[in-house]
Amino acid sequence: MKSFQSERDRKYKNNSSTRSFLWDIVRWVTCLHHALFLFNFVVDRCDCLVTKPRPRQKSKLSSARTALPASREELYPPLVLLGGIAQTKSSWDHHLGALAEHRQVLVYECIGQGEKAIDDNNLDASLPAQARRLLEQLDAEFTTGGRSNDDDNQLVVDIAGFSFGGRVAMAAACLQTDGVSQKIPDHARVRIRRLHLTGVGCDRSDYGHVAMRSFSELIKSDPSLRSFAWSILLATYSPAYLRGLPERTLERLVDFIASSNNADGLLAILDQAEVSDVEDPWHVVNMADRLVSSGETPEFSEGTGSKGAVTGKLCVGEFDRMAPVEGVALLQKKLGWIRHGVDVLPDCGHAVVLEQPRAWRESVLSFLNANGAVS
Repeated sequence: MKSFQSERDRKYKNNSSTRSFLWDIVRWVTCLHHALFLFNFVVDRCDCLVTKPRPRQKSKLSSARTALPASREELYPPLVLLGGIAQTKSSWDHHLGALAEHRQVLVYECIGQGEKAIDDNNLDASLPAQARRLLEQLDAEFTTGGRSNDDDNQLVVDIAGFSFGGRVAMAAACLQTDGVSQKIPDHARVRIRRLHLTGVGCDRSDYGHVAMRSFSELIKSDPSLRSFAWSILLATYSPAYLRGLPERTLERLVDFIASSNNADGLLAILDQAEVSDVEDPWHVVNMADRLVSSGETPEFSEGTGSKGAVTGKLCVGEFDRMAPVEGVALLQKKLGWIRHGVDVLPDCGHAVVLEQPRAWRESVLSFLNANGAVS
């Protein structure tokens, strides 16, 4: 009897040890999974520290941040980055190393963006005003790089615009191609060569319209911008991405958005630059019509764009609820930007630039670098 009991105790201890060992494995695998997620999260956002571009002389523009090519020859026109409503200069830091490898890069804050409070009660943050200021300030910023050898010493640039920034980029292209361009001062000799637009469709979804309205109401009720920050995270990131972020990281994102923006500026953008009236000449559909009527985009669809052509490519997240894939595909057809297709990046929402930074940069560079350094 005693022998039987000791044998049973021995088996029990062995089974207990096995179960403990298996649970240790499960715990280690879980920890490893979280560690890998955190590692990838950090690498995606800090790879600028690996290929950090040489700093340029301080930008003449208080609303801009610049970078020179890291170590290689400058082969392409300067690239201008225009962010979404709540993006600021520092939002792009982790992209600069890769993007500035063969070109100058300028990160530009539109009217109303950034942490500096707006003290102008008559502030014009409409799309045409945004576009005019952009072209004027680009001409003032780039005094050497990107200039053509023509008599007019024209500045040639590429623009990558995300969401709101994409619509500002379209507006700037429209100023070049229709009668409104006469309102640009003579010194703004800027030609946009290529546009890469992310999260821009023919119109916002029903969800998107409600989300934009909620942003305005939240900013008015809570000028600290923390409520707005939580709301914009929910609206623009995919659920799966948010699920994978630790609570501490979410808090830091909210703190960053709230501290790097200003309430008056955001409200000016939402009230004046968010165009939902399909009769408005600055609605995305009407801007697309104006670009097409210039007779330039069909040339690019055949791969024979002329020197004056504004050519482009569209990119969108698979689960974008603000500018769904269908609306982006419709815009592509309307613009005639057929040759390069639409890049639909998997497993991400509207915030493609942040959720899939490497894939987004690949989309940008593969398009801008296509066919060599065309000027």
